[in-house]
Amino acid sequence: MEFNSQFYLNDSISLKFEGFMPNEQIETSHVGLEIMKEFNDCHLAYKIGGGSQSVSMMQGITDNLSAGFEAMWHPMEKRFIYNYGFKWVKDHHTILASYIPIARKDMFTVGYITRPN
Repeated sequence: MEFNSQFYLNDSISLKFEGFMPNEQIETSHVGLEIMKEFNDCHLAYKIGGGSQSVSMMQGITDNLSAGFEAMWHPMEKRFIYNYGFKWVKDHHTILASYIPIARKDMFTVGYITRPN
């Protein structure tokens, strides 16, 4: 089961409430709250949930390319973990990539989205 709700407090500030329960064990569930401020060419966000806290930023580099990072405080490991990502958009094509080192093994994900005419 999964849920996600987003509320816009004004034109540039949003509040997101999300959670998921992957199985019947309540210990594996996750609930999070995020507040995000959008600017002309970037956004900043603060998120708390699942025992961790994070700050993230996504910045427009060019008209087609955006890149960003997330600094997450992981209390069980008592350290910050940094995740990175980018998005490239051109006409009907989007390429996404992220690097998330907190996964069991370092995880590098790449995605491609196209929109038909």
